[in-house]
Amino acid sequence: DEVLQLLCMCMPGRDLLRFSAAAKQLHDLTSDSSSIWRFLSKALLGEPLCHLHAAFAERLGLSIDTKFWHSLFRHGRELRLARWSAKLRAAFLQTLSGETDQERKDKIQGATVGSGHCAVGLGHLVVKVGGLRPQCALEHLHAAVFDLKALTIREVQLTPDSEKPERRLRHAACEVRPQLTSGRPAVLVLGGCHD
Repeated sequence: DEVLQLLCMCMPGRDLLRFSAAAKQLHDLTSDSSSIWRFLSKALLGEPLCHLHAAFAERLGLSIDTKFWHSLFRHGRELRLARWSAKLRAAFLQTLSGETDQERKDKIQGATVGSGHCAVGLGHLVVKVGGLRPQCALEHLHAAVFDLKALTIREVQLTPDSEKPERRLRHAACEVRPQLTSGRPAVLVLGGCHD
């Protein structure tokens, strides 16, 4: 069974569905394997989106089992249910609290300021970088981190001796693993322009 499960993880989703229809034993193996569907979901949607869906499902009290991963894979492949979720947005913003309404509004604006930004997924984290708009008083590049496991959001705090690149829009960013960080993931921002 282990060899067949590894083989199933190497197959594209459509081929796996056809393969599982060839015999009852194969169907039972694939339909009962959480690891196969989790692997295929991560290959299709990426690790950050899978963390996001799993964390939100757990918050709603749903089981993260084979049925969950199979459904996530199927919906991702068919892309029939892509939609904005006010509940998911609210889950992130709930983590930004303040003693007064104004303090809370300031924290929300501080973490989400800037449009024209880009985002990079690093495992269960998504780093939003840059962007600007007229209300943004920052002179340096803004960044916020969305934790997709904990459904939290926080501003990136740079050390006092850190460089602070000027704010920008129309830029790109990607994950890198430079020797400078001992191979740990980092975000590289490329191009863009300052207003």
